[in-house]
Amino acid sequence: MIWSAHGLRHALAYKPGRGSLVAACACLLVQACAAPGEPRSAEEIVRERSQSRWDARLASDLQTAYSYASPAYRSAFDLKAFEQRFGMGLAHWQSANVTSVVCRESVCDVVVHITYTTPLQEGRVLSSDLKERWVLEEDQWWIHLKV
Repeated sequence: MIWSAHGLRHALAYKPGRGSLVAACACLLVQACAAPGEPRSAEEIVRERSQSRWDARLASDLQTAYSYASPAYRSAFDLKAFEQRFGMGLAHWQSANVTSVVCRESVCDVVVHITYTTPLQEGRVLSSDLKERWVLEEDQWWIHLKV
């Protein structure tokens, strides 16, 4: 139940036995909403964003993957150009897991372990570690894609 200021005053005024309970609950609610959570580290944020970007790529959701590109990249290349560059290629991605994130100031270096197959190596699952760079721009972390 969401209490308005009027509703809370009404509950306190007309329910004498329950007023202190309602007031205590209201106090806790205000305190919980006002108290900021523990700030997340750059490494945690970038790990989550990188994994989410790869999850989108694995699901062939290139529009979502594109949304993680830096504003500078997106101003120079539209979604169609991104799809042409990062769309279906010879590799068929099977999994991607962020294995390491190292940040300093406004740059994070990420290593992603991927597994994939290719028509050239039919029947073999290959794996590799890819390096990514993420940059802090406009109060958000973005993947820095080379042009």
